[in-house]
Amino acid sequence: MNAHIQEMLSLPQLIGYAALVIYVAGYRFRNDNTLKIVFSVSNVFWIVHYYMIHAQTAALTTAIVTVRNVLSLNAETFSIKRRMITAWIFTVVLLAAGIVTWVGWISIIPVSTTIAATHAMLYMRGVSLRKVFFVIDAAWLVHAVVVLSFGGFVYAFCALIVNAHTIFKMSKDPVVGPTIQIS
Repeated sequence: MNAHIQEMLSLPQLIGYAALVIYVAGYRFRNDNTLKIVFSVSNVFWIVHYYMIHAQTAALTTAIVTVRNVLSLNAETFSIKRRMITAWIFTVVLLAAGIVTWVGWISIIPVSTTIAATHAMLYMRGVSLRKVFFVIDAAWLVHAVVVLSFGGFVYAFCALIVNAHTIFKMSKDPVVGPTIQIS
C-alpha cells in the first residue's frame, strides 16, 4: 500500500475521522445546548487525534474547549458579570496553553479560534453563534493543512458547508431567540 494511503488510514487519522463525523453532525441541530454537547463528545476524539499527530497546542486547547462547552450550556442564565469573568478566565487559560505548547505561528490558530469561540459560546446564540463558527472553521481548515490532519481538513470543509446551510435555513425560519447582548 502507498505510504500516503497508509498515513491517511493510520490510527490517529481514523480517530480524527470519527471526531469529524460527530462534530459535523452537531451542526444539524438547531438547539444550542444539543450543539454544544455534540461538540464536546467530538472533542474527546479530537484531543486524542491531535495528541497522536503531535499538534499539542490543538490538543490542549481542545481539552479546554470541552470544559468551556459544558460550562456554556447554561450561559444565558449567567449574569453579564459572570459571563465576562468566565470568558476572561478561559481567555487567560487559553493564552497560557498557547505559550506552554508554542511551536510557531501555527499555534496561533488553535488559541485565537478557541478564544473567539469562548466569547461566542457565552454571548451569542442562533445564527450569530453559527456565523462566528463559520469563520473559526475556515481558520481550522488552514490549521489542518499545516499539521496534516486529514480528518481535520475534511471536518473543516464539511463543517463550512453544513454550517452555511444551517445558517441559511435558520435565517429564513429562526427558531431561537436573538443574540445575547453584553450592554
